[in-house]
This record gives sequence, structure tokens and C-alpha cells, in this order.
Amino acid sequence: MASTFIDIVSDTIEREGLLRHDGEPVLVAVSGGADSVALLSALTELGYACEALHCNFGLRGDESERDMHHAEQVAQALHCPLSVKRFDVKARCSATGESVEMACRELRYAWFDEELRRRGAQAIAVGHHRDDNIETFMLNLLRGSGLAGLAAMSYRNEREVVRPLLDVSRAMVTDYLSERGLTYVTDSTNASDEYRRNRLRNKVLPLLYELFPGAPDTISASLSHLADNRRLYRKGIAALTAPAIGADGAIDVRRLIADHGTADATLLLFELLRPALFNMTHAADIVRAVAAGRSGMRISSATTEMMLSYGVLRTAPLHSADDDEAVTISLDGNTDITTPIAISVSTEHIAAFDANGLDDNTLVLDSAALAGNPTWQLRHPRRGDKMRPYGMRQQRLLSEIFKKRHIAADKRASVWLLTRNDVIIWAIGVRTSAEFNIKTTKNNQLFIKLQAKQIQNQ
Repeated sequence: MASTFIDIVSDTIEREGLLRHDGEPVLVAVSGGADSVALLSALTELGYACEALHCNFGLRGDESERDMHHAEQVAQALHCPLSVKRFDVKARCSATGESVEMACRELRYAWFDEELRRRGAQAIAVGHHRDDNIETFMLNLLRGSGLAGLAAMSYRNEREVVRPLLDVSRAMVTDYLSERGLTYVTDSTNASDEYRRNRLRNKVLPLLYELFPGAPDTISASLSHLADNRRLYRKGIAALTAPAIGADGAIDVRRLIADHGTADATLLLFELLRPALFNMTHAADIVRAVAAGRSGMRISSATTEMMLSYGVLRTAPLHSADDDEAVTISLDGNTDITTPIAISVSTEHIAAFDANGLDDNTLVLDSAALAGNPTWQLRHPRRGDKMRPYGMRQQRLLSEIFKKRHIAADKRASVWLLTRNDVIIWAIGVRTSAEFNIKTTKNNQLFIKLQAKQIQNQ
């Protein structure tokens, strides 16, 4: 079985052009689980210069430490250098409002990208195998995904992540490890049916395979056909949209509609905008606006803001850190702010607090906000800015807050933000933050009141 496993992995690498025998390192993500241990062993056996990476998220206590130590043992046994990175996932979630799963993914791949550049590596290899791919296909099918989602995992993606095990099954992985005498650890959460993927893996797929013998092979064949269709589809999208894309990257939506009609223009526009995290609703709204002769529309995703002007869609980013530096101010609770905008500042007793008449031009803070000598700054919005609005537990994109507050697109970049240690405390005239709310306790009898003057964002 081992030679079969190695032969399949080698054939996959050669057929898909995943890796080169040129001495450049291959960074291998090693969790200590079966898939990653088999991947590291197979690549070293095939003669690639491997360097292992292990992420310790510290979310499972002693089990996380066990995984790390096992990854170290495996790397040592295979004579492969290993680097370990510890992450503070809770701090990331608190700062961004992301789910634990998303925070782990973003932290992991940010580190991988950094190591890829720093070491001059040719790729990052991960241990996804055929069963993982089938699970992803089924999950995307249940979500109502289109062609891109149904094609599931690719052998290589734009982040230089490669998947050499994508043609081998989970059973082949464990058989290979047994024959090589290699041990692995198991994540205890894999047995829990709390997660959708686990329910699919532990209950749905075993029943499907029992009722339809050979289903893994036929589903894998379908995935291969879908991957081929996706490649052809992308070439077709590029050819059909090329006449409507200017040298500066602007998209002539009028041309798309004229050449393909509104329905197909919407689909084509969605495919063009999808990499910037826009969805089909965004594309449909834009096409309808152009068809109706409307102009001046702005749309925002998590990463990008775009402006529609006379039928042409262009990227219109918010201010960046480079072209709009923050102004550091002094906030002592008693001294008014005069520049870059006028804000009256006062410290008052909690007994004088009156919520009546408060609006988004007024901010009241627990006096504890001044503790620790924090850095206070005023600046304009930047792409991807988030804040936790008053009354909410999670962070929201500033662009979404602007939209809900009906802030005109051409006014958003001029909104002033007050930050404390880089955390947005106040979008002045738009929304106050939930940070440092007044707490009427016996231990804290004072609050800070800031009132902006003549702020009009609409």
C-alpha cells in the first residue's frame, strides 16, 4: 500500500506541476494529525527540501501542547527543521469580531505567507486529501454554491498553497502511516457532531457510501470534471469581459449589458467582482442602476469600495494609512480639542448624566478610558475599518455602518474617527462605540463628555 500511496502522490505532484526538485524549500503545515504527518513523510521520501510549520492556537489546553510536542517528534524523526508559532486567538476575535474558525484561518495563512516570502520557499504544502475534498463539495452543495464552490479544493491556489494528497483517501493515509511506523495524534473535537463537517463525516457520508458502493470514486470523478469545467469557465469569463475592461481596470457595465443583456451581464460582473468579496446582489444592484441610467452609486465589500459613474465602475478606496496619517491629540478630560476639528471636552459627575438629547455628535465615556496613558488620535476612515457600535456585541465594518446610517458615498471619506490605542471609539456624527460605556458604579463616579461642533456628514 505504501508504494501505491507514494506513487499516487508523486504522480499528482508531477501532473499538476505542484513542486520542483530545485533545492528551494517546501513549507509543510504539520499539525501532528495523520494527514500532515503522512504529507511530511511522503515529501521527504520523495526528496523535497522540507521545512515544517506548526501552529499552536492554544484552544484545547493540554491537547494543544500534546499536538505541538508530537509535531516536534515527527519532524525530528524525519530530520526536518520545524518552526512553531503560538497565537492569541481570543485577542484576535475580540479585535476583529471574527469567529474562532475564521480567526485561526487568517492567522495561520498570514504566518504561512510571511514565511513563504522570508524563506524564499516555492510553496506551502497542506494535507487535504480526497475525503476532505468530498466533504467540502457536499458542504458547498448544501450551501447552494455555484460552479466554483462545487469544484471544491484545487491542487494549487493563488496563495501558493499546494495539496499533494488530494488524490489519496483517508484510509490510504492511515495505511501508509502504519506501514512506515509513524504515529499521529487525533483532535478530540473530530468526534463531536456539533460541527457541520463532523456531522457530514461521521453520519451522512458513511450511510451514503453504504447505500451507494463506489460513491467516493464517482464523486471524485465528478469533482475532476467540475475542476476542468471551472478552468474552461474562467477562460470564457476572461474572453467575454475583456472588451468591457479598460487599461486602468475600470469596468464598463454599459458595454457588458449591450453585449450580453442584463441577466448575463449580472453574472459576468459578479465573476469580475467576486475576488474583491462582492456578491451576486451587489452585481445585480449595479446592473439595475446602469440600466436605469443612475450614476454616483458606491458599493462596499470587506476589502474594497467602488464607485459607479456614468455606467463605468472604478475602485474608489477609502483613505489609506499612507495618504492620511492620524493626528495624535491630548485628551485629559478637561481641555477642549481645537484641531483638526473642534470638540468640547469636560469631566462631569455621574449624578449629572442625562441620556436625553444625546446624539452621534456627543460621546460619553467612562473615566476609566483615560487610565493607562492611552494614545488618542483623530483620522479618516481606511479600507477594512471596523468598530463595535453602541448596543452591539460584535464589530461591524465601518462601510456597513455608513450604509445603514445613509451617509452619502462622497461624504464617507471625510468622516472623522476618534481612536484609542488604534481602536475606533467614535465615528463622529455617525455612530458611537460600545467601548468604555458609562458604568454607574460606586467605584467610578466620573464620566468624560465630548461634543463635536458643526459636524454634518449627510
